[in-house]
Amino acid sequence: MNTAHAHLVLNHFPLIGIIFAVGIGAYAVLRSKQPILRVAFWLLIVSGVMALPTFLTGESAEDVVEAFNADHDFLEAHEDAGKLAAILTGILGGLALIGLVVYRRRDLGRPYALLVLAAAVVAGGFLVNAANIGGKIMHPEIRSSTALTPGNYSSEDDDD
Repeated sequence: MNTAHAHLVLNHFPLIGIIFAVGIGAYAVLRSKQPILRVAFWLLIVSGVMALPTFLTGESAEDVVEAFNADHDFLEAHEDAGKLAAILTGILGGLALIGLVVYRRRDLGRPYALLVLAAAVVAGGFLVNAANIGGKIMHPEIRSSTALTPGNYSSEDDDD
């Protein structure tokens, strides 16, 4: 397994973890199920932790895919989006950890739980954006001439 492969494997954990955590957390808040809400918070912590190796493998993955003439503009856009997404996901994990520590002997407050779940939706959106740009690095068939496309790439450019 090379670093590009490792990056591709790792990048799924933060986003999928957040998706599950938001669903589980929303259910827990609606049904007032504290143990289930704590599971959601643990998933957010794991997502925050997994964002670090995902981001750290990105630079060496870039070196690997550059050998395949990957679009440099997409690489840079993905790196910028990934950095922001990793930071937000790390902060999210920290918020979840703070919640578990502060409320370790009592129920997590509903307002705090909703704040953390809202932050998870935001961080998840940034992860989706980073993943979308990352997918376009090696897959020109998913690039759209109407979407944000570094280098003004469009399907018509293939004929040149």
